[in-house]
Amino acid sequence: MSLTSFDAIIRSERLLEVKEALKSLGVSGMTVYSVSG
Repeated sequence: MSLTSFDAIIRSERLLEVKEALKSLGVSGMTVYSVSG
């Protein structure tokens, strides 16, 4: 098993689409932060 980490900055309205795409690639978990400023 390998562990890979990456950061992505996306708009909140695209989150579901990105989560589904990552799931289809076999990504089993993620951490999401809401940021404003």
